Amino acid sequence: MMKDYYQLLGVAKNATPTDIAKAYRIQALRHHPDINGGKGDRMRELNEAYATLSDPAQRMIYDLKVLPFNGFPGPASLSRWFNPHRRNHRSAMLMNRKAGLRHIPLLIEALAKGDPETCFAIKDLLVCYGSQAAAYLQAYLTHTKERVRYFVLLALNEMGCWPPERRLVGLLQDPSWKIRIEVIHALSASRGPRAILHLKQLMTDEVMSVRLSVIEALEDLGGALAAEVICAGLIDKEARVRKEAATALGHLGQVESIRHLRQILNDTNPYVCRAARQAIRRLRIQKKYYST
Repeated sequence: MMKDYYQLLGVAKNATPTDIAKAYRIQALRHHPDINGGKGDRMRELNEAYATLSDPAQRMIYDLKVLPFNGFPGPASLSRWFNPHRRNHRSAMLMNRKAGLRHIPLLIEALAKGDPETCFAIKDLLVCYGSQAAAYLQAYLTHTKERVRYFVLLALNEMGCWPPERRLVGLLQDPSWKIRIEVIHALSASRGPRAILHLKQLMTDEVMSVRLSVIEALEDLGGALAAEVICAGLIDKEARVRKEAATALGHLGQVESIRHLRQILNDTNPYVCRAARQAIRRLRIQKKYYST
């Protein structure tokens, strides 16, 4: 059985960080071996309790393991409780949020077993928890179930609480192309210093939707390096990718891309040729505008 850190420090379960720090100082003065001849074991327990409760992520994980939870209120069926078409679905989400983050393990379990409609409703509920749940949700990005990884990443993207860049890079090799697309969106939105270099490796992905998402993300990031990576899409085997790459180059405004666009002016697909001509025209206008 785990120790009750709240009882050890003499604070309530809903104590604020200030209350916890104040209680720790009082207990440390009372039990420190060098001050009042206290016991070393007691002081080590106090240090352990304070280290856990003072860190928001560790405190959340501790609460999930220790504090009692009696299950979800209302109907036992998850498909009935997490139904976005129910009139009181919003109130149900808010009620669960008030109950605390201890629901998260059960929500993850429901994600693994639920139907798509239920999973989207649970994702909305996870988003309601906000940034407080982000640190805990990131632990489920390595879950064995593809559905869990996808909806957790979807929730983190909607929260705007992206995992560290190194975690996102690891997910770029995920077997699910849907997860790879969500990782691309996360890298683009987080704007990490090496985001473009990480996206470059997906320009040769076997799934066309992934390559299109990379071009969209690079266009959003902008810059000469992004334009250089997008140029690789001009020789893609799919005409749609070549067309989107040409359009993106026209929007980026890098005049150095004109020589690459000229290579596809005689493309076998007329839509690609038109996109290339429009991009070259746009870049020439920009070049003329900035040179005057």
